[in-house]
Order: sequence, then structure tokens, then C-alpha cells
Amino acid sequence: MLQDGTALSARVVVDATGSGVLLERSPAPSAWQTAYGVHITVPGGHPWPLDRIELMDFRGSNPVPSFLYAQPLDAERVFVEETTLIANPALSIPQLKQRLFVRLEQMGVQHSDATDEEHCRIQMLGPVPVIGQQTVGFGAAAGMVHPATGYQLARLPAAAAAVADALAAGLSGGPSEAAEAAWSALWSPARKRQWALYRFGAEILRDLDVEDTRRFFDAFFRIETSLWSGFLSASLSPFGLATAMTAVFSASSLPIRRHLIAAGASRSGLGLLRNLSRPSL
Repeated sequence: MLQDGTALSARVVVDATGSGVLLERSPAPSAWQTAYGVHITVPGGHPWPLDRIELMDFRGSNPVPSFLYAQPLDAERVFVEETTLIANPALSIPQLKQRLFVRLEQMGVQHSDATDEEHCRIQMLGPVPVIGQQTVGFGAAAGMVHPATGYQLARLPAAAAAVADALAAGLSGGPSEAAEAAWSALWSPARKRQWALYRFGAEILRDLDVEDTRRFFDAFFRIETSLWSGFLSASLSPFGLATAMTAVFSASSLPIRRHLIAAGASRSGLGLLRNLSRPSL
């Protein structure tokens, strides 16, 4: 039903609302990625090179880690953003705004104005939709947000084509068959295994303090580029993802290895191992 009272009908409904208000969901732990960003002008020039983007500057001593993202626009204008990768409870926008301007002051960045604010809140590890229901989800509504990074755009274009093809082919057998085909295109057994591993990694990141977060990413970005870039883009197979995780463990310092071993021996880690051994996952 539209706001003007017009009623529409469809054989299959695709929910791409982000929140997935039309979908039945299974209970799951929750965490949040929040960010505050703003365009600033720095008279005389900012300190960031024009030919690169600054990402994951985790300098700082706040108990809940957050990082600086900086994208230079020209010699004096730059977009800066303070982001919590994953936290529960979430850091608020006012908290992040305060952290950002304190950070800039400590860096000696004296700006003349601040415009075009960005406020971001992404649910991580949130309730996932029940796979196979009559209404089809897509995007964040279908649980496609990368559990450990908050990214999803890298996956959406290819997934959109696959879901559209599945719906078109399945409609000849009726709405239920079309919906089932679409869900299968989104969540194959391999994709479910991959996402289970990502969720496990996100739970580890959620529980790290700022020092261990820096140690973790020091190790993460020392592994092969194809592995860490594949992890971030969600393009690794479950085997490739396991290889990446093993490489991170090998590259990690002793404190991070202890965290990883403890996580593997936890109820969540043992549950993951049991689920990965199930052919239906």
C-alpha cells in the first residue's frame, strides 16, 4: 500500500529496505559500526598526501577503539571521518565527533570551517533473515553486510544479477519456487560457511581493546595482499578465508594469538566448528 492509498500486487516481493521490515529474522548477537564525517578546509594545506586515502589510523588511547579516515580533495580541503569498526554498545555520533576534533587538534590540523556532516550507523552481527521465506531480502535486509567490515557494495552488483536471473527462471514454477531460487542464489552453502567465518572474526574484533586492535591489524596487513584484500571484499572461498585466518594467526604477536586461541575454544568457536562440519550449512 502506497501513501496515497494505491495498492500494488506482486508474485514475489523483494525487501531491500535495509532494515528488512518485511522479513522474519532469527535471533543473533548485535554490534554496531558508527561514524562521524565532515569536510574541512585547512588554510595553508593539510598534512595528507593528495595521491592516497588514509584508512584505519588507530592512534589514540580510548578504551573503545576508533580510527581516522581521511580523503584529500585538494591541497586545503579534506574529508575526515572518525569510525568505530565494531562495538557493542555503539559509540554515539557526539562521542565520535568529539574524538575527531580532539584528534585533529592533537595532529596540529587547524581548520577554518566544517561542512557537510555525515552520520553513519551500520548494524553488524545483527539478526539474519530466515533463509527461504516467501519475501526475498536483498542488501542489508538479506544480511549481506560484511560482518567484520561493514562493506557490502563489492558484492551487490554480481548478486543483483544472480537474484534477478533466479527470480525470472523460478517464476515459471510459481512464486514459492521463484523465492526459493532467489534465496539459493544469495545464500549458497559455501556462502553460508564463508559468512559464519566472518561473523566469528567480527566477534573477535568486537572484544579487542585499542592496543590489541592495532596489534591485530599490524598482523592482518602483513599477510599476502590477495588474502587481506579478498577478506575485505568478501571474495575468498571458505578455504581461502580459512587460509587468510591461519596466515593472520602465524603473523600475530603472542597477545593476539592468545585471543585467537581463547576465541576458538569458546562456545562460539566450538559451535562454529560443529556448524562448518554440517553439509547443510
